[in-house]
Amino acid sequence: MRSIKARSYLAKSPFLWQKQALVFWERNLIEVGDAMTPSKDIDGASLQALAKPVDRLVDTARQLFCKNGIAATGIQEVLAASDVSRMTLYNNFGSKQALVIAALEKEGKEWREWFFHRIERSGSTPLSRLSNIFAVLEEWFSQADYYGCGFINAIAGGSRDDHEIRSLAMAHKGELKGFLRHLAHDAGIGDEEQFIEQLILLIDGAIVCRLTNPRTSLRQPSERLLSIMIEAHGFGCDEESDAA
Repeated sequence: MRSIKARSYLAKSPFLWQKQALVFWERNLIEVGDAMTPSKDIDGASLQALAKPVDRLVDTARQLFCKNGIAATGIQEVLAASDVSRMTLYNNFGSKQALVIAALEKEGKEWREWFFHRIERSGSTPLSRLSNIFAVLEEWFSQADYYGCGFINAIAGGSRDDHEIRSLAMAHKGELKGFLRHLAHDAGIGDEEQFIEQLILLIDGAIVCRLTNPRTSLRQPSERLLSIMIEAHGFGCDEESDAA
């Protein structure tokens, strides 16, 4: 049973090294009834070591930067946690700043892929998918390793005047707006640009509020506000949203 739980955890993990570990795990397992047993002794350190050092470095940096903040996370801490040499860091990135950019780029890309995919599968119509945005966000908020938006945290944590990070954050927000714009258009929302600006404010507000009040569910109040916005922008809510 423990082996099955381990496989499930690795399969759902956002970290590339853990997904690569799953491939190795499955290639070295034998079936015993309804359980899966390693064909030889494999510990967690061995699994992590299978990933490419650069992938481990970026994924570990993502986790530590999101959890502790960029300024509060030293390079030595990242190297120790990822079991990667300083030479690997400087050969591939040259500096902490370049590693920060790589970590944020990957964080943004993987979050968008997850969010867009979940929204597309959350309802059978454009309006229901639009209405389910905060149900999907609540899934993210409920995760044990929820630390908020990496871009908001980076800028609030001292990178406000860092033009490279700010540009990256704006690009991330631009892709999110583009996705939501298409969703609003397909749902028949009037004045899409104003609607999207209001929706982004609501989403960012929920992200920060959940970070400061982790035990508070923001789904219902956020959905009420979204419903008011939809009605105000010319779409009568005759269609009920599907459950996400």
